[in-house]
Amino acid sequence: MTKHIILGSVGHHFQTENRVISLFQGLSLTVSSAETNAIVGPSGVGKSSLLLILAGLETPQSGNVVFSDGGVAQPLLALRQQSGFIFQQFHLLPELDAINNIALPLKLKGDKSAMEKAEEWLCKVGLENRAKHKPSQLSGGEQQRIAIARAFVTEPAFVFADEPTGNLDEKTAKDIVELMFECSDANQTGLVVVTHSKALSKMADHCYELSQQGLLGYKDSSVKVA
Repeated sequence: MTKHIILGSVGHHFQTENRVISLFQGLSLTVSSAETNAIVGPSGVGKSSLLLILAGLETPQSGNVVFSDGGVAQPLLALRQQSGFIFQQFHLLPELDAINNIALPLKLKGDKSAMEKAEEWLCKVGLENRAKHKPSQLSGGEQQRIAIARAFVTEPAFVFADEPTGNLDEKTAKDIVELMFECSDANQTGLVVVTHSKALSKMADHCYELSQQGLLGYKDSSVKVA
């Protein structure tokens, strides 16, 4: 059943010592678990904050966030429990090997099949021969493949990715983008990606440009990336 995250007239700002800096106001957006979405725009306009608000991890200063499951509103805790995350810095636990990094979110949920499912995902991301390697023994691209597997292993409704190719060379980034979208399609998982990559944004079903003037949507994903 399709799930939706609905932002209604959301506004957000942050406070410095001397003033309040407004990121966006009156922003409305709906994202679906059946589609992929890219959010682009210049640095400093609040793309990462918007991603955290969509994921239910940050509360906007104004407006509302609704998580709808089959047309029925659910608490944001349910959204967080049905979400996976991919970051620019990978955020793998250095003391755990690859397979245990993938299995961790399943173990935290008490899934007794955690290791078997983690092994399946190691194969899906092409790293079955790296199961016992720790993050320090993996390349950047391999670490991001493990992070992708960890994000999808719980079969979430949504995966949120913040600059997932920012630390990778061009060829590795291309491979990672293709893998991420393949996983989204194969698992019917909604994907929301903050990116500066024009190639990545073009692959999404919907592309949105966030600027100081607000949020613009592009049906053909042909948005100019800053």
